[in-house]
Amino acid sequence: MKTMILATASIAALAIAGPAAAQNSAIVSQTGDGSIATVSQVGDPNVVTITQEGPNTAEVNQTSPDGNTLPNTGTVTQSGSGNLAQLDQNGAAGTTASITQEGVEGIADIDQIADAADGNASVTQGAGSEAAVAQIEQRGSENGGGNTASITQNEGIGNFAIIAQGDTTFLGGTQTGSQNGSAIITQTGDFNETVAVQAGLDQSATIEQAGSGNVALTIQGDFGGGGNTVNIEQLGDGDEVFLAQNSASNIATITQEGGSGNFAGIDQGFVDGVATGGDDNTAAIAQDGSNNQADILQNAFLPGGTNLADIDQSGDDNFAAIEQGGSLNVATIAQGGNATAVVTQAGSNNTASLTQGVN
Repeated sequence: MKTMILATASIAALAIAGPAAAQNSAIVSQTGDGSIATVSQVGDPNVVTITQEGPNTAEVNQTSPDGNTLPNTGTVTQSGSGNLAQLDQNGAAGTTASITQEGVEGIADIDQIADAADGNASVTQGAGSEAAVAQIEQRGSENGGGNTASITQNEGIGNFAIIAQGDTTFLGGTQTGSQNGSAIITQTGDFNETVAVQAGLDQSATIEQAGSGNVALTIQGDFGGGGNTVNIEQLGDGDEVFLAQNSASNIATITQEGGSGNFAGIDQGFVDGVATGGDDNTAAIAQDGSNNQADILQNAFLPGGTNLADIDQSGDDNFAAIEQGGSLNVATIAQGGNATAVVTQAGSNNTASLTQGVN
């Protein structure tokens, strides 16, 4: 009865608005297990809101015809375990998608495949999420970009989050090289994994993980994109970071605090895993604790230049390595006691500075 009343009220509101509203609007509310809501909208703009309680499924497809300029909006809210939410949007600039899930084993998937700019997509999987999966794909284009994607997974175990912007080949899609995208992933809990893949220029990624046994992978700038920024922070033991940036003028920062047995690796100056050289890249790793390992690789095969690499490790029994190719590079390592450091520089006018035994 509640669903029928809500639907009736929605239809009445649309009727009162009349032609002046010029939009599709759908509201679905479901309680109980095993419910399925499927909404397909074609127009400009489209608006949909779905609320479900129980292990349910929500599928939304919003499409704006070519030439339409008003953004689409999709919102899905689910509570209970084992929910599935799929939100696909192909529309104008400023399109917005949001999925919120409470409970374990939820799956949330947002695909914004239009070439327009300034899309916004967010997934929040709440406290106690376990074995949850969140995926956001934003295609964008070289003339679009400016997309923002964020995933938050709270107090969970074994969750997985992935954001792909511009480069969706990682998810079986296409390479478009969008610009000025922003990816934000926040996870609390143990044994979580994140992946951020961004193609093109001037992209930014921010990843925060609190807990033990977490893994973060970030890849930026396939096919020549540069000017990208990554900031990754981890708090806990046994965490791992793998970070790769292509071309020039990139900035990578990794901070691992309050733990032992962590690993952080940065590779700058590559294209699809093949180094081509890059200039003016900056890489910095800071680790607090013992038995940690940090590796920075800049232009290992073909030279670039004027790159900066810095590793700062406080605590004992840590290992640090920096390898640079080209000229005018700077490598700096500072470590606590009983540490090992290796610096390899191939080229001319390079500088290396190592300090050990200082906590």
